[in-house]
Amino acid sequence: MGWTKGLGVDLNRKIQDIVDPTEIFEFETPVFESGRSTPLTTAPQNDLPTCENDARLHFLEPIPPSVLTTNYSSTDHRSIAILSYFHALFPSAVPRELEQVSAMSWNTSLPLCALPPYEVNWSSAFEKVILTGAGTEDVVPSEIERVLNGAIVGFVSCEPGTIDSGADMPMSNSSSIPYTQGLSVPSPSTSTCHGLALIRSISPTSPHMHVLTPLPPHLLAKCRIVVKGEMELPIWGMLDFRVDGESGSVAGVEKSKVPYLQWGKGEGIGGERRRVRRNLMRKGQM
Repeated sequence: MGWTKGLGVDLNRKIQDIVDPTEIFEFETPVFESGRSTPLTTAPQNDLPTCENDARLHFLEPIPPSVLTTNYSSTDHRSIAILSYFHALFPSAVPRELEQVSAMSWNTSLPLCALPPYEVNWSSAFEKVILTGAGTEDVVPSEIERVLNGAIVGFVSCEPGTIDSGADMPMSNSSSIPYTQGLSVPSPSTSTCHGLALIRSISPTSPHMHVLTPLPPHLLAKCRIVVKGEMELPIWGMLDFRVDGESGSVAGVEKSKVPYLQWGKGEGIGGERRRVRRNLMRKGQM
């Protein structure tokens, strides 16, 4: 997923120091010889090596690369993981205390644009909508509906009395989304992010929005805070894969009238595809 070298390795090490785990599972690096992938020798399970913090290392054999996997970049894998999450089916039963809830199956028969959503009244369902990331402090309340339309957000619950009221900051009126410009995100020590949701559309005439999320209903009632970060849905995740990509419509809408999408070559300054330079070296590599 792109966290195997450079800054990703540094972040992983810092997380490891903070968490202080007892067990670490690590994928071995494939060794390529004559076009074939040969995994490194796996350490015996009864004599596991340890790290500096006495955590035991468990080496996992990597999946041999194939035509289906080698053509994907780290960005592609992250996008696939996001789409996989929104197509996941979580158990509806209420788990026991401290029991982890994991998806056991996935339903990919319908695209996201065809899945039945929740219709949510934001005036009663949410207490705060918070934006985080570069430049979000400049988003004024009148633009919050544009920002949230088609956005991936986190559904968060907070301990009572721990969320900043933002009394000294400009806030939208009572009939609008409960957004306060510049409000800081909840503290991780007093809040829990239960999962992600896709705000598929926002009504321009009523306090309602259509929301897609795989979270089970017993968790949704706890989520009174909505936080939008920098995670975005890939463009191809918005399309209807049941329709031929060369046809003249997307989800029954004429291509030229589909919002946020432009077909064909861009025009004007900045309309060309951006060139990505991957030959830049870090200071230590020079």
